[in-house]
Amino acid sequence: MRRPAKLAIIGEALTFIGVSALVIGAALFTVALEQGDWPASSVGSLAVAFVGIALIVVGAALSRAGRAELRPRSLEPHKVPERVAAHSDAG
Repeated sequence: MRRPAKLAIIGEALTFIGVSALVIGAALFTVALEQGDWPASSVGSLAVAFVGIALIVVGAALSRAGRAELRPRSLEPHKVPERVAAHSDAG
């Protein structure tokens, strides 16, 4: 498997784990607020949620970088060599 494909797969996995951590952290925070245990257990649940957000950001960046490298070169904008561009302008 090529390196860009691995980057994209790892990025997608990190994004999935991050979303899961964010949901779990939000649920734990909600439960802590309902039980009135504000400072003690809610801080840990917020930490889990923020770690989830960080994993989402890192995973999305890795996934985007991997997919950008996998894109075929034919889809890139057409690049004209400098000397061809110079001859066409001289005309």
